[in-house]
Amino acid sequence: MPSTPRGQAAAIAAAAALGAGGIAALLRWRLLSSGVPSVDPAPLRDWFDPAELTRNRDYRRGVWTMAVAGVPLASAVAVGVALTGSRWRPALVRAARGRPWRAGLAFGAGLSLVTFAVGLPLAATRYAWGREYGVVTQGVPGWSIDLAKGLAIQLIIAAAIGAGAAVLIARAPRLWWAGLAAAIAVFIGLMSLL
Repeated sequence: MPSTPRGQAAAIAAAAALGAGGIAALLRWRLLSSGVPSVDPAPLRDWFDPAELTRNRDYRRGVWTMAVAGVPLASAVAVGVALTGSRWRPALVRAARGRPWRAGLAFGAGLSLVTFAVGLPLAATRYAWGREYGVVTQGVPGWSIDLAKGLAIQLIIAAAIGAGAAVLIARAPRLWWAGLAAAIAVFIGLMSLL
């Protein structure tokens, strides 16, 4: 076994990975060798009205179309914000008064707000689509309140990430990406636990 702490850690990690792989292979072999029972799926037409199945397919087709249309929105907003940086950056720097965390806080919240505003028509379309098909039963006031709550949470998270990223970039200009990656990994872990 290697004598350096780094070598020992690598050896332990390799042994753990091999052990986990071996257990997974053993379980897979055991499951497949004992035979997995096959069950013929029941045709949906036997259980549901064909008109309802058609209506369901139409609803799903619309939802997927809107989902595909929404995928490039956030990226397009980020690119647009980056390309127009010469317009908004001086005001942001003046407002931050030389404090990176203030600039990051404002940038994160602003980017989140712009992304929300650009995606709002699509969100309203999804809501109306769900109401038309009877999948969404929530009224407009309740939906608006939920939308506002989601925006508030999104603004807080984006502002915190922006502030943290700005401080990391200012303090460690060469390694900021590693610190940001570690912070995001911790954040995802905490959100998974919650």
